[in-house]
Amino acid sequence: MRSSYSRKSVVSRQAFKLATQRSPRFSSAVESGQSRTLLVDTEVSRFNQGRLRSSLKNRSQLLPVLYHNQLVRFNPDNKYLTGPEQLWLIESVIGTQTLAKALSIGKPIDNRLIENLFKKAPFAFYLSADKAYLVSSDDELTQLDFGPLTEISALTALQQFGVTALERVKEKTAVRL
Repeated sequence: MRSSYSRKSVVSRQAFKLATQRSPRFSSAVESGQSRTLLVDTEVSRFNQGRLRSSLKNRSQLLPVLYHNQLVRFNPDNKYLTGPEQLWLIESVIGTQTLAKALSIGKPIDNRLIENLFKKAPFAFYLSADKAYLVSSDDELTQLDFGPLTEISALTALQQFGVTALERVKEKTAVRL
């Protein structure tokens, strides 16, 4: 099945095949869209019937996902990510090594883990004086463009603007809010 929007791959095809071959729990896993998300048996039939996305929001179960050749658990009640295919947003903002280290501990990917990652982030974001722009750096050129900037922590920026906006800011330096 192909989705109408593009997503970044969650796992490599080889890692997906290895996980589905080795684990009887994932023997009937399916590939969802361009990303390969492991789905357990009861989820496969709902996925095929198009009901998985809505049913995941109503459950408190953890969804097993293979991400960078590592099996992690994703909480579908996550307020920052709509699904495991958006983990690349966190990786893009926080960094690959920081995310890999956090995932290797074995904690589920939920609100608490994401907030802790942003709380420990060594960077901050900046708001323009009129609060119309979110900026990733505070230097002379950005101050000339946006006026005096107010520093806000990465956690505060995450809570106020969401991870998608923060990823765009990191990519483009400034985003109109």
